[in-house]
Amino acid sequence: VVHPSPYLPYLGNDSSCVVAIGGRKHSLLLPGDISAVVEARLASVLQPGAADLLIVPHHGSETSSSGAFIDHVAPSVAAVSVAASNRFGLPSPVVTARYRDRGVYVPDTAACGAIKIRSGAAPALQVSSVRKTKPRLWRFAAAGDCGPLR
Repeated sequence: VVHPSPYLPYLGNDSSCVVAIGGRKHSLLLPGDISAVVEARLASVLQPGAADLLIVPHHGSETSSSGAFIDHVAPSVAAVSVAASNRFGLPSPVVTARYRDRGVYVPDTAACGAIKIRSGAAPALQVSSVRKTKPRLWRFAAAGDCGPLR
């Protein structure tokens, strides 16, 4: 757990638990609903290139995913957990563009349904969409770029 520290007062979404997980081949960062303020703090705590896989902070809200944070974490995949047709219009196209402009693959659950990400023998993470790999009549078709990709 890299955030919050035990001495931090309650700060709403910025008190989200942030977890960094390292494996033999890949690493993962789960940042919750943090904002750019906490992202800046994390950049001072995390090593550059901290995660191969990043769950996009705050579901792709414009209050998060600052360019400096993305550059510091340097993920190859940034998955967005978000409901289809949500009232907030997330993920923000501005935010997804920030990732894509840096060559990061950005699948989201609204377009892809369940996203399966595997870390195995291959050097790159393997990303696929359950909607695309196992289509069913009762599921919406996968939209956009939903893998399998690597």
